[in-house]
Amino acid sequence: MSIAGDRLGAEERRVIAEALLTEVRGGRADEVGAHCPFHREQTPGGAFFYNYEIDAAYCHSCGANSDLVGIFNAAHGRSAADPDGCAEFVKTYCPEGGARPLPRPGRQPREARGWKPREEEAPPALWMEKAAAFVEHSVQRLQASPERLAELAAWGISVETALRCRFGWNDRDKWPPFTAWGLPREENAQGKEKKVWLPEGLVMPAVRGGRVLKLKIRRPNPVTPWGEMRKYWEVKGGANGLFHVYGNPLNRVWVVLETERDAALVWQHVHDLGIGAMGNGGASKRPGGHVADILTRARVILNAMDFDKAGATNSYTFWQEEYPVTVRWPAPPSMGKDVGEAAQNGLDIRQWVLDGLPGYVRRDLAATDARVDTAPVEPVEDQPAPPESYFDEVLDCLENLPLWRAELMAFRDHLSANGLKVYKSAEGRLWVGCVDSAGYGDPKVAEVVFETRQRFHAWRVLDEWIGEGSLEDMVFGYFGDRLEVRG
Repeated sequence: MSIAGDRLGAEERRVIAEALLTEVRGGRADEVGAHCPFHREQTPGGAFFYNYEIDAAYCHSCGANSDLVGIFNAAHGRSAADPDGCAEFVKTYCPEGGARPLPRPGRQPREARGWKPREEEAPPALWMEKAAAFVEHSVQRLQASPERLAELAAWGISVETALRCRFGWNDRDKWPPFTAWGLPREENAQGKEKKVWLPEGLVMPAVRGGRVLKLKIRRPNPVTPWGEMRKYWEVKGGANGLFHVYGNPLNRVWVVLETERDAALVWQHVHDLGIGAMGNGGASKRPGGHVADILTRARVILNAMDFDKAGATNSYTFWQEEYPVTVRWPAPPSMGKDVGEAAQNGLDIRQWVLDGLPGYVRRDLAATDARVDTAPVEPVEDQPAPPESYFDEVLDCLENLPLWRAELMAFRDHLSANGLKVYKSAEGRLWVGCVDSAGYGDPKVAEVVFETRQRFHAWRVLDEWIGEGSLEDMVFGYFGDRLEVRG
């Protein structure tokens, strides 16, 4: 007898199958029909059936014969007979102690992890200056090109989304010297200075705190000048490994995808719900620094990496171990291996995201009227905005979080009135201290510093729909790159 047939009743098998399959429809008695999870159907519907009485799945089109565990594995990007998937199925639906509860919201203690995220290293100042100018020229070129905008529209990305994500177009390959972009001089075999390659293609920057930290370019011709196949090119010198983050850092629900383009597409459809999206640049990439902190406080993370071996392997060997609130949620395999391909085949992205969320999160979203609707990244200026102007920009982003907005304003006034300031340590931790170190000798000042630090680090609920948060997380998310390093 099969695992599901031995441990679950027919009605339980039916409910699980309907949750895993797409486009479920009624079949004969004791059967459900759906899109086949084992192959991509050219004309979906009518070929695949699952008989929950005998736990047997079969497809008249591709010839697949399996059971509920096979369906579970296929829906999570594994082969039908994957032994790890079998173990995960048992752990999920029929453990010894009963059904596994839904992931609990809340902050996950980093000390409990076997993996430690690495700190982010910002690029050289000249690199960021050159990158910002390159992005601005690329944005202008894209917005002035009906042909390129039509290509984005064919992918499902609107003009507004492209502008807010600072997408641009580089019209030809460029080769500036390393030193022109602030990188240490390196020489090739001929003794000439190496060049930074800026290939033709769709420019997708990672921007935080008003600074361009990383450049990714999607190339129309994937063959490099030296003969390799590289559809995506990460420009040398940027913050290596940094995820592209689209959404408010205070969001508590995130969708993680492999490509930056797909992440922007998902953000476009769900940002009004207070849901953000990230492009990690590859299934094996790991979050670090700022991104790891955002994910640590998430209520739920939808892992939407590609429906392939790499996507499945990394989902179960990293994401669900290090971030227990992660739910594996690839695009429906009958519609494509990734979200971009599935969208081309008619996937309703908004509904797909909502379907992947646990019930308690969907209920919170349905009960909330006001949502955060902020730009996914900050516009890149030719010159950095002055601190007061940038603070006003942050306040604009917090319009739908009135209580946290008021708390941030009051905290800034409190710091100013008491000669205090938020600093960042060399390790990246935030702390509150006196602007004038002589103040520490005054007992009254020391008491104010102590109370201010408690207020800064305290976790509490203000605007209820985003749950628990802290001033520390808010300041880190919006001002982390602008803080003075001390201690």
